[in-house]
Amino acid sequence: IVGVGTGAGGGSSSGSVSVRQLLPRLLSEELRLYFTRITLAVERGTPSQVEAALTAIGRDSGIQELVPFFVRFISRQVYDNIGRVEYCRTLVQLAGKLVDNPHLHLELNLHQLLPPLITCVVARRLATDGFGGGVDGEGGGGGNHWALREEAAGVLMSACSIFGEQYTTLKARVLRTLCEALSPDMPLTTQY
Repeated sequence: IVGVGTGAGGGSSSGSVSVRQLLPRLLSEELRLYFTRITLAVERGTPSQVEAALTAIGRDSGIQELVPFFVRFISRQVYDNIGRVEYCRTLVQLAGKLVDNPHLHLELNLHQLLPPLITCVVARRLATDGFGGGVDGEGGGGGNHWALREEAAGVLMSACSIFGEQYTTLKARVLRTLCEALSPDMPLTTQY
């Protein structure tokens, strides 16, 4: 939603434009606030705030209505921030908390959640610092892309084991995608 600032008399002020994205009106104010706080903690929070947000997502039972918004958030953020390994790890952890939360039903959103996870497993390049081989997660925006790949693979495996019986083609489709990454012409980072 784009709004132009208005002065006290209702007319246009200095012509400044503010851009805000609002969640649909169908959500309660509490759920909108919850979503905003969780996403802000994930994006800009301290490590303890991020941990608290992830813990809340893993336990809360009243957030089913927010599942499509969290899945869309994860998907967009992973693709927009593919070079920021540590941030992508946090997003993968958020996806893992959604998958592991026994109170949530992700069935209708799996088709949006799995592609960014697969991307984090097989992408040619996840780190911005060239190799991204640092074990400590330091060095430019790169970080430890190997840990990101392993963590994303673990969440992907968890999703397949939870939803694989219900969706009989899920495991085969994920496996086919992962097998394509083992092609001899793919780089080592993708084959890992």
